[in-house]
Amino acid sequence: MAKRRRVDVQQAPQEGVTIPNKAAAGRPICASSDEEQTGVMVHGEVAPHPFGARPGGNMILLSAEEQREETIARTNGLGILAKYTDDVVLEILSLLPPSVLGRLAMTSVVLRAYVLHDELWRPHALRCIREHALSSCRKKGDSTDTHEIPLSGSWHNVFVAYQRLKKPVGTQGQGQVQPLPPPLHILQRKGLCSDTLYQPWFLSRAQYPCAWFQHESVPKRDNLSAMEFRKHFEEINIPVVIRGWTKGWKAHERWTCNEFKSARLRHEKLEVFDEYTGPIDISLGNYVHYAETCTAAERPLYMFEPWYIEKVPEFATDYTVPPAFQDDLFAVLGDKRPDFRWLLMGPRGSGAPFHQDPNCTAAWNAVISGRKKWILFPPNIRPPGVHPTGDVDASSVVDWFHRYYYQIEQQHKAAVASAGYVDGDDCAQLPRNRPWECTVAPGEIIFIPHGWWHMALNTELTIAVTHNFVSRVNMGDVAHFLRTRREQTCPTTRHVLSTALRTGPDVSEHSKEEANGSTQTGTAPDAADLYTLFMKGLKDAHPKMHDAVVHGKSFEEDGQLHDSGDAHGSIDASHAKHDADPAAGLPFTRNSSTAIMQQTTHKDKVTPFSFNF
Repeated sequence: MAKRRRVDVQQAPQEGVTIPNKAAAGRPICASSDEEQTGVMVHGEVAPHPFGARPGGNMILLSAEEQREETIARTNGLGILAKYTDDVVLEILSLLPPSVLGRLAMTSVVLRAYVLHDELWRPHALRCIREHALSSCRKKGDSTDTHEIPLSGSWHNVFVAYQRLKKPVGTQGQGQVQPLPPPLHILQRKGLCSDTLYQPWFLSRAQYPCAWFQHESVPKRDNLSAMEFRKHFEEINIPVVIRGWTKGWKAHERWTCNEFKSARLRHEKLEVFDEYTGPIDISLGNYVHYAETCTAAERPLYMFEPWYIEKVPEFATDYTVPPAFQDDLFAVLGDKRPDFRWLLMGPRGSGAPFHQDPNCTAAWNAVISGRKKWILFPPNIRPPGVHPTGDVDASSVVDWFHRYYYQIEQQHKAAVASAGYVDGDDCAQLPRNRPWECTVAPGEIIFIPHGWWHMALNTELTIAVTHNFVSRVNMGDVAHFLRTRREQTCPTTRHVLSTALRTGPDVSEHSKEEANGSTQTGTAPDAADLYTLFMKGLKDAHPKMHDAVVHGKSFEEDGQLHDSGDAHGSIDASHAKHDADPAAGLPFTRNSSTAIMQQTTHKDKVTPFSFNF
């Protein structure tokens, strides 16, 4: 369980209403003008917590007698656990098997409120889904599962439904697996004052303040030529949103929820990622049903499938890589190439925390339907809430916005003031060292420069496709990274995930096989050879580009080698200062514009920052 940190929220009135999940008229969901946020205080109504939980700060609103009753109720209800904070109580409960949790829930109504905290049952339900899928494959010899349980309602109910599949009607023990009753006695009281219990409920239902979507500080261009894109954006390593490059893509008509639920595609198993249990395969129809009905999750399940074309070959004909991104030099690695493309789909509130892309690659992300809110920072600026290790100090993407977005607003205002910027000016004129923000709509592509920090929030149900790539512009930085940062190299994302989970009880057979071949440091056996393979492949396929990397030169459109403008004269020399002090960042030259990649794994959580969500 991730530690639940306090967010200042106002207690919703008991007659509050549930906030709808979909945006009206395709616009991002946000609070009305009279519900604007001040700092991190959010005004607006949220439906009451089902067990009556309220923000911890509400204790100060109680009388002395009511505070005493609250303390006594918690002490008597939790017993020996009462001496711990709510975060620690949930950490302890997360270590217990479901059978023990069920028995504990019957000891007191207060403890039952903690046991029924839905995040506790998420890993248990997902393990059931994985085990059921594996058993179905062994029995049938294929991945088709006609008895998949719909992912709707609470995770506790999903877990119970899968347990009932193990004990069909008429077998011994049937009837023992029943949903736990709600702690009604707590509702009859005044509830529990607990940020730990209330915050996920609030974050999953509160409206997004309009202030989150006011700033558009990433340049947007229509129908750029490949030459213009390279000259004005890729070579100087800044982001851009491009319109018109997805015109004619069949994906806009074919990649829809209705099509994914059709008899032709609904049984296709694609990969969904969870921070605590790793990747699992879920049928496309079941996931679409989940995404359409998911209105009560702070951290919704997020689909990103790296092998979507191998699993559904027809997807390959539904879009084409834009010409500006076809200069993809990692193709020389052949079957040793790291995962580089993903089909993305997620409901409102899903997305990716701040991260830098693996192996110093750049990326493009095209929205097919829905909308994505992006925030980006140059490589030399660590975003608010991100530790030097790369860990993000938030329980979810939405939690980060509530905690830290006000700092982004302040930085944006400072950048505008220093540049004398007024509405209508080209936002590319703003200072480089600032937060870059935009909301990407259907048919738009965002370019994420290599080394840049970035995060994405899906403001509604969103389908997108993304590719990571290596071009002649950043090939020098990629080669340097592969040679000097081998412990941080991502050979394959699947390997990284399975290695982090190799000691867990729920690792799939495929993951166990990969993990058994890994080294103690978590680096894949071929990670040390990735640099050698890349340079060899580059020399064989593109000898002039290989010479440019070796000699620290740039490779121009005419195929000639030119000085890169680097006073050090070589790739190794240009990075020497950065190697001594990684926090200093690199100068923004053509061949030295990346910062050190931060690729870390939480003690109990896999952080998915190899992907552009």
